[in-house]
Amino acid sequence: MASGVAIDNDVTVKYNEQNMKHLYKWVSYKMSDDLRNIVVDETSPKVNIDTDAEERAYWDDFVNSKMSEDEPRYFTYDFHYHLKDGVRDKIVFIMWVPEGSKIKKKMLFTSSKDAIKKAFKNIASEVQANDRGDVEYAAVLDKVSRGGSC
Repeated sequence: MASGVAIDNDVTVKYNEQNMKHLYKWVSYKMSDDLRNIVVDETSPKVNIDTDAEERAYWDDFVNSKMSEDEPRYFTYDFHYHLKDGVRDKIVFIMWVPEGSKIKKKMLFTSSKDAIKKAFKNIASEVQANDRGDVEYAAVLDKVSRGGSC
């Protein structure tokens, strides 16, 4: 809690429901109005995705509809993809801090990242993004399939 921002208990609850029970495709997290807590913002129920083309379309819609040009968010996203030896699902942690964000929020989100990540177990990959180019499907797929960060 280096930034002085606390993690609301529901953050861990929703993440565990996503990771263990597979209830959500994605969960978004934001700062509370008083900027003292990270809270759950929104969830999306798990959807059946069978092909990489379907995942790409879902991902593109998610990015375009949920990643505002001026509001930072954290996301956990259940990324579905295929390899030669089978289908994979991995939880990706995304820190979305767009250039249009207010300076104070940028600083709070950046300095609170480690605290929220500690609340999450089994994060497969991490994406730090400031613009849409950072969250292009191909780049994220490459990182997720290698288990890295971008």
